[in-house]
Amino acid sequence: MPAVPPDCSARPPGAHRSDACLFAAAGPTQRQPVSVIPSRITDAGNGAAIGAAPAGASLSDARLGPPPGWRYQPRGGHLPAQAGPPPAAGQRRIAAPSPREQKQAVAAGLPEQSTRIIVFVTVSAALLVTAMIDDSWAGWLPLLLLGPAIAAWVVRRRCLLASLYLAQIAVYYGLSGLVTRSLGSPALVALVTLWAGGVVLGACVLRRHKTRLLPARGQAPHVAQVILAGLLITIHGVLVFNEKIGVAAQLAGGVSTPTGVMGTLATAAPIVALMLLVSALSTGQRVPAAVAVAGGEVILLTLSGFRGSAAVFVITAFTVAALRLPRSSPWRRPRRIATASLLLLAISVVSFASAANVKSRAAADSGLSSSGTQVFGLDQALPNVAARLDLRPGLQTAIDLRDDPYAADAVSWTFQLQALVPRALWPNKPVIDYGRRVSAEVYGQVNSASSSTVTTIGDTLINFGVAGVAIASLLLGVFLALIERLSRQGSGPISLALTASAAMFIVGQEGPLILGAAGLIRNLVIASTLWWLTARLRPATTPSARAEVAA
Repeated sequence: MPAVPPDCSARPPGAHRSDACLFAAAGPTQRQPVSVIPSRITDAGNGAAIGAAPAGASLSDARLGPPPGWRYQPRGGHLPAQAGPPPAAGQRRIAAPSPREQKQAVAAGLPEQSTRIIVFVTVSAALLVTAMIDDSWAGWLPLLLLGPAIAAWVVRRRCLLASLYLAQIAVYYGLSGLVTRSLGSPALVALVTLWAGGVVLGACVLRRHKTRLLPARGQAPHVAQVILAGLLITIHGVLVFNEKIGVAAQLAGGVSTPTGVMGTLATAAPIVALMLLVSALSTGQRVPAAVAVAGGEVILLTLSGFRGSAAVFVITAFTVAALRLPRSSPWRRPRRIATASLLLLAISVVSFASAANVKSRAAADSGLSSSGTQVFGLDQALPNVAARLDLRPGLQTAIDLRDDPYAADAVSWTFQLQALVPRALWPNKPVIDYGRRVSAEVYGQVNSASSSTVTTIGDTLINFGVAGVAIASLLLGVFLALIERLSRQGSGPISLALTASAAMFIVGQEGPLILGAAGLIRNLVIASTLWWLTARLRPATTPSARAEVAA
């Protein structure tokens, strides 16, 4: 029976002449006409919700912009059966795919993260086996460097926060060793590899969105918010110059972070400064004021004497900007990113050297001296920075003392939980002097005012054992992925404060997870509340832009 050409005159107004009609007029071809699914479904190709279209319409018509509600499906295609009215004359409904076809579709659509995970596990296992052949082999360093670095590459598109965290592991445990030319024990390498693998798996647990949301530009920072950030910076500066915060306070009283209202506001100053900076860069308004506030915070962190504080703030600012800036922001241009990266690197190195000199002077005034208080110039910055970033000695100490009762008492997780209770609810709460306890019980510096650490991994190992290290790293990966998803989907003060607090939480891996979580919650509550209160002074306006979608 000869094929009947489609009726091309029945197309609705505004529709293009279909390909089926054109080919039918030209004669027999291999081009197949299209059929219609009358119910509304979602087009997996472009993410648009489209529905039924007249018989004879082609897929090219849909790409050219069909009227709303049209759906074009080639004959022979496979889509799940749809509920809806029975097909009209000349139309047919596509049957649901068989279980075998569903399995083939799933296998064909495996996410690229699976391949990355396989690469990470394979390379890490190969390096681990090679290193275990000879304990003195220098291949331990490539494993500590390449393993976390590959892991960071694996999850870079799924979770930026997890990728940054893993990159730091590569620096703290691998790159620093290349500079200082020291090796690590097999147990240390195994723990670092286990921790990195847990973070990777945890970051990949949450289902990935088909589209990556970037937050809206939101509203420009209000003048009251600029004043708020300046006020907090001023409070921070007063405490620094009065030696109530920083290295001088630590050497004098053993505690570097003051308590009370003033101390709490001072600890929230970096978070509010980051919120102001990102809001200004997102909207292009009040940028000079925001940069001035951020620069003032960098100077105060340097004057506090803590060598890594300013660098932590700079890296956190870069991370928050990567998460929060809209896709259309000029600060996402490659040239600006490269320039900003070099500038931030220079600021970090200079602030590190300057803070070391401040610490040396404070120690000299107190009659103290140690390897950590020696003055050095920029020509010696690289080895000194590498020695400061090297966390393997602290982790090795935790491995050696993981069964020691005094070390367990110094880093007790029940003691750390006290930090979660506000002092307003517990006026007589003891000071959480975690660093001094570690110095006295772990390193034997009983009369020292210094603050020491056994690293995040070491603290988890002493408190919860190897199984706790695996579980904690997995939960940390899930937490980072969840935080990043929330930060990308929201644009209010809570989302902005959460992004800044979480980014500062993951930069640096010296402190324990429990105290870090307590600081994150405190900064989130204080910064978001103050930001929201100052935003109430703004007249009602509409958002300046809608949320953007990045493919």
